[in-house]
Amino acid sequence: MQPIGKHNNFIFFTISLVILLLTSAVAHTLPARLGTLLSHLITLATFVVAYVTLSFGPNWHRFVGTLVVLGVLANTVGEFLHKPTGELSRHLVALVFFVGAAYNAAQQVLLSPQVKANVIVGAMAIYLLLGLIWASLYALVLLFEPEALHGLQLVEETSDFPKLLYFSYVTLTTLGYGDISPAMPLTRTLAYLEAITGTFYLAIVVASLIGARRHN
Repeated sequence: MQPIGKHNNFIFFTISLVILLLTSAVAHTLPARLGTLLSHLITLATFVVAYVTLSFGPNWHRFVGTLVVLGVLANTVGEFLHKPTGELSRHLVALVFFVGAAYNAAQQVLLSPQVKANVIVGAMAIYLLLGLIWASLYALVLLFEPEALHGLQLVEETSDFPKLLYFSYVTLTTLGYGDISPAMPLTRTLAYLEAITGTFYLAIVVASLIGARRHN
């Protein structure tokens, strides 16, 4: 097996993101306590994969290591002390991680002078991260405004997070089935910003890859 480096690191990270999304769907079918535990473990495992595989400078390991510790603390608080606080903390930690990973990955992928398989997979990873970022934002809004989305209520439960992922990626791709829809100005704003981001991201990726190809 090849050692992990800048030639294949995004491949491992993208696989971990896909596993995170699939596990989220599987956890939804399990008993609430078991499904929640599985989701938390896979999320922390994704953090660990990012810590091991991605090299975004000297501060990256400290950043992810800190989030792992905060994630464990959030899970502990939610499990044994105060569930709403734990839920809020978990979503905030996940949001910070997804934003940090997307920002740093974009610097390597979109500014890459060469078009390689790892760069293309990295672009896919960023797209997955965008959907996760907005799903986390929707989850945070729903913790304070349970009626913020028509067709979905998220009241101190992580088992409905797969529905938020579904809504997020449907919005990101501007597919818009309409079974879940924004019900207040904040979620409407988040939804159209996500749709705009998804559209422009694809255009930016294509332009970046074409530009890199011309310089090769």
